[in-house]
Amino acid sequence: MEVVKELVQRGNDVRYYSYAMMKERIEATGSEFISCDQYDPQMDLKPEDAERISTELLVNMTLAMDDGLIGEMTCWKPDCIVADSMAVWGKLAAFKLSVPFYVLHDNLCL
Repeated sequence: MEVVKELVQRGNDVRYYSYAMMKERIEATGSEFISCDQYDPQMDLKPEDAERISTELLVNMTLAMDDGLIGEMTCWKPDCIVADSMAVWGKLAAFKLSVPFYVLHDNLCL
């Protein structure tokens, strides 16, 4: 979250797509929280559910998010997309929008 907080402090408009359980932490950075819960009706994530994440689940969520996400981002026109290494939809959106893509992994920006 420190990277997000720093981006906001430097005057960047940051939109953060995540689950409702993360809303409070995300908004504390000053970024805009956008819920992804509606894209994945199977997941009511809790920390103990981490082992349920699978390739099939990630693919299904990416497909569910694709149209709406690309529409939102086309209107917003982001300069870049930064996503967790598990958020396949982030890389796909960056490719479709022809914007730079950066991966966050273990709190490091690669």
